[in-house]
Amino acid sequence: MKKNQTPNIKLLSSCAFFPVAQLPTHMKKCATGSKFFSLRAIQQNINFTIMFKNLLFFQFFLFSFSLFSQNKICKPAEKYLDFIIVEKSNFDFNIDIKPNKTSNFLSDSDYIEEYYFWEKFPTNEDTFNHISTKDFDDNWIKYKDKIIELCKIKNLDYFSLSKCFKIIRKHNKANALLPIAAYQCKKGTHDVWVIIFKWEIKQLIIKHPEFAYYYGHIREYAIDLTNFEIIAFDTCK
Repeated sequence: MKKNQTPNIKLLSSCAFFPVAQLPTHMKKCATGSKFFSLRAIQQNINFTIMFKNLLFFQFFLFSFSLFSQNKICKPAEKYLDFIIVEKSNFDFNIDIKPNKTSNFLSDSDYIEEYYFWEKFPTNEDTFNHISTKDFDDNWIKYKDKIIELCKIKNLDYFSLSKCFKIIRKHNKANALLPIAAYQCKKGTHDVWVIIFKWEIKQLIIKHPEFAYYYGHIREYAIDLTNFEIIAFDTCK
């Protein structure tokens, strides 16, 4: 089409149509073999282009924020080792909580007591939100070893605790775990370890670190040391 020349437009159903031959090459591809190309189609093409550019910008923003968060907000795991808690507790699962009679396993639907019994095992949970998930395997080793070290210092049963860690790790093959607290307590005459973890999904850390650059979840286990069965468990989604 020559400069200042009015395009040949046909009006069909109050909608303007341009001859395909007068359109830019990238718009011709959208004509799908038609002789005329509507203004509505042109507008849709423009809207798609704008949406695509916005999507690219949003992805770039997420990537940049992820880098900023990992470098500025998240810190190495060693920085927070001193906030780990290892204690002996007077809590007794046979006295301090009444499970649902239909189940010996305490899940989040089996609580009869008015209080949430995991609150009897305090942690410095919020402090560990600053830890980067980047080296999650190394973080697991450092925190597990630190808890066992503290267990030895306080003359608690570190051998059984080590076995509990193996059981829980097997129970969480898809998750990156960060142990942050452990309490040795009772279930009648049986010894019990209650262990609290921060966690994140491994594949999310690996494939989409912008969504999983820190440990965003928490879960708790209680393991009876007589038979090493998990007698209670809870987790956030």
